[in-house]
Amino acid sequence: MLLSTLNVAFAQPGSTIYLNKPEKYENRKLGSEKTEDRKFNTPRHIYQNMVTHYNYFFNANNKLNGVITRAKSSFRDDYTELLPFYDFTLDATAQEKSEIDTIIYKCTAGVLLHDLRNDWVDDMYLLLGKTYYYRKDFDSATDVFRYINYAFAPKDDGYDIPIGSNVSNNDSLFSISTNEKRNIYKKLTTHLPVRNEALLWLAHTYTDNNRVNEAASLLEILKSDPQFPKRLQNELHEEIAYWCYTQRAYDSAAVHLIYTLRYQPTKQDRSRKEFLIAQLYQLSGNNEKATEYFMQSASHTINPVQEAYATLNGIRVMSKTDKAFLLQKQKQLLQLARKDKYILYRDVIYYAAAQVTLELHDTAQAQKLLLKSVTGSTNPQQRSGSFMLLGDINYDSKDYVAAHNYYDSVEEAQLAHTAEKERLLQRKPYLSAIAANVTTIHNEDSLQQLAALPPAERTAVVKKELKRLRKLKGLKDDNSADNINPAVQMNMTAPDLFTAGNTNSGEWYFNNPSLKASGVSQFNTTWGKRPNADNWRRNAAIDQVAKNMAQAGIDSLEAVQQNKSAALDTLSSDALLANLPITPEKKAASDAAIMKALFDNGKAFQNQLQDYPSAIAAYTELLRRYPNTPSKEEVLLNLYYCYRRSGNHRGEDSTQLALRQAFPNGKYAQMLDRHITPEQEQANTVTKTYEHIYDLFLEGKFEEAKQQKNTADSTYGTTYWAPQLLYIEAVYYIKQQEDSVAIQRLTNLQKDSTSPLAEKATTMIDVLRRRKEIESYLTKLQITRAEDENGPILADDSQLGTARTGKNMVRDSLAKLMDGMRPISIKLDTAVTIVTHKEYTYNQQDSQFVMILLKKVDPVYINEARNAFDRYNRTNYYSEPIGMNVNKLNDSTTAILLGPFIKTFLALDYINKTKPNTRSRILPWLAPDKYEYSIISPQNLILLEERKDLPVYQELLKLALPDKF
Repeated sequence: MLLSTLNVAFAQPGSTIYLNKPEKYENRKLGSEKTEDRKFNTPRHIYQNMVTHYNYFFNANNKLNGVITRAKSSFRDDYTELLPFYDFTLDATAQEKSEIDTIIYKCTAGVLLHDLRNDWVDDMYLLLGKTYYYRKDFDSATDVFRYINYAFAPKDDGYDIPIGSNVSNNDSLFSISTNEKRNIYKKLTTHLPVRNEALLWLAHTYTDNNRVNEAASLLEILKSDPQFPKRLQNELHEEIAYWCYTQRAYDSAAVHLIYTLRYQPTKQDRSRKEFLIAQLYQLSGNNEKATEYFMQSASHTINPVQEAYATLNGIRVMSKTDKAFLLQKQKQLLQLARKDKYILYRDVIYYAAAQVTLELHDTAQAQKLLLKSVTGSTNPQQRSGSFMLLGDINYDSKDYVAAHNYYDSVEEAQLAHTAEKERLLQRKPYLSAIAANVTTIHNEDSLQQLAALPPAERTAVVKKELKRLRKLKGLKDDNSADNINPAVQMNMTAPDLFTAGNTNSGEWYFNNPSLKASGVSQFNTTWGKRPNADNWRRNAAIDQVAKNMAQAGIDSLEAVQQNKSAALDTLSSDALLANLPITPEKKAASDAAIMKALFDNGKAFQNQLQDYPSAIAAYTELLRRYPNTPSKEEVLLNLYYCYRRSGNHRGEDSTQLALRQAFPNGKYAQMLDRHITPEQEQANTVTKTYEHIYDLFLEGKFEEAKQQKNTADSTYGTTYWAPQLLYIEAVYYIKQQEDSVAIQRLTNLQKDSTSPLAEKATTMIDVLRRRKEIESYLTKLQITRAEDENGPILADDSQLGTARTGKNMVRDSLAKLMDGMRPISIKLDTAVTIVTHKEYTYNQQDSQFVMILLKKVDPVYINEARNAFDRYNRTNYYSEPIGMNVNKLNDSTTAILLGPFIKTFLALDYINKTKPNTRSRILPWLAPDKYEYSIISPQNLILLEERKDLPVYQELLKLALPDKF
């Protein structure tokens, strides 16, 4: 009662505690208040130590250890993610409020009820601070640890010296820790102080309280402190590793964690730390070390789940192209699954083996392993993960029926990753309709195939299938008697089997064989022959099995079973034949069902899933099978849109041409200028949002672009990302030296294999991963540049007026050919075209630059465009180098100058050859409205740079070359 009314009071040895006590207890003194009143002789010393230690500290410490143990037992590691530093959470410890309150009560009582000079007071304070920490009361914990640092410092009255000062410098040693070196007598008779441990806990609390600078300063001082005890070096390295872990300095965290391995209390704790070290090395790019520690963790752990993931991760961080190594690891995992001690974890092991098998590109074997994983699995999270991977595999392989079935078995709440949940929620609703359409197409194709057979063959197939269906239904194939109800035909009254012919016998009916035989005969006479089977239950079971099984090569009459239930009710040949599309009307209805299914699937892929390659396949198949489908115009427009979104410009152009030729005045043909279909009207806002973000990136408004993209992604997900946006975003992050983010964007770009940027993304990822190696090589490389005989075309803008047409001009072989092919009768002076508009003059005999005008494009992407044209020219004009320069014409327009070309027709010929390749090969990442081709002579370029009136000059070109510009 008394202690519950007291505030916690802190005191150093030899001090007096003043408490505000209730009036009832004012004259009663606590043990701590008697500290200065009584001598602290040896018997009292021993007694106070014993009582404080065993009555208070021991019990309170056991309770705290119990709190931590229970938190650890409820904690589950997710080995697919970076492991937490500790195998428990503070949220779990903080939930045990009653236990923690009891510990705080005992710690307080242990201090107040005993002499403050005993050896266990500092331990009680330390235990109190740790309890506050586990309660997530970081401020109170900090106060306690700081008090220990002050009150139990190596001075009689404590000290108030700021940590890091040099006031305590003795014997040329700078130290803030307590010197624990003692003689043998003191080692035997005294208790170790805990102040040094309190300093470590203070740093730990600073770290969790987001006071990282203070934590780092304290840890750095302790690290260099010559008096810091060796017994705590392990804890010091662990605290430094924890600080580095929270700051994502993964390589440093791994190095310090290695020092703690040999001090781990159990083999499992050591293996978990090894797993974490491997993950840290993997994140820091040291795959060799990561593999080493993954394998050590696999060999040391007693947790089969950890062993499986450690082995799997060890494989992943090593070379993925080493097929023999992957096969060996796959074999090891399968051997692991066959061991009896791992029987409860076979689902995880088979899942890991399936992932290795996918690395070997063996999807069929991977599916078999995943099916083994879900068979008998009692872990709902792992079961859902296996079904999710099965669905992904079948979705990627275009088996949408199987994908739908597997996705349908996934429990969304059991998925561990947000990306998987989003993918499931996106695909599952639409795959149901897609799977139904695929089934419709398959069934109708099967029926049409059967209907096309000769009558005799068709009848034979029907009879064979009828026999199989009757067997599935539990009916005997017996034609000796018809299953017709005679009672219905004859209206007969059934006799009483239990009285007729048995009036004089008291024997029970079922014990009389003659009566039973008579009863069977009477039943057959009255009701006809019937199988002795529980039809409704058997049929329900068969139907359920048939629903769940994915049978390859299901034939036509099974389609009848799924779609024509009336025929199955009678199970006769005539009923089955009646549903075949034999007549023209039924054939037309079957074709209409197929056309609708293909069209609906195409729209679902296009509008709901944004899976443009699959949508293209569906639309193309529809046009191939039914060239005159009633929805042809809309199909062509949707196909055009899908080609455009996937970056297939050749398909886009051919589809656009086909639409205009087939429906020149159609309503959908008129929508080509807007590039949308009716279904895209709703998504137009989203598309415009991302197009605006694309423009912001190009214009160099990077922070605004990133902010708007994050907002859009959180609202719309990732389905509206265009390849061009991903590419320019990756270029920006490369420029900012954020290679990991750039690689992530390029990896997403790789998934769109139809885009011309996919191959470029693969190359860039390879270069980025070797960036340090390449930069180091180039830094060390010493190159002595030979004298450039040709020299730059334009050393300075001032030279434009006097640009020579000698060495600096392109000597195209076509020039000589054109000169030689000109008719002799035509005089040059009469064939020359000269057009003047305001200050500008066009002369076809002048040399010309080819200008690529870039509108509102940031220098980052201007340089990327310049490099793209340079690569194109070196590949296609390797024998005739083309000069290149970049000129800023005004605030919004920059020109890439190519040339100059000796003759105007050579510049125009270059444009005619290059322009068709610009969108598909040279600048596939740049929107067509962002660039424009033009030509300009050196004299006009000088005027243009002075006058800054680009529209006026473009008017000149329209007058001089109306068919070109």
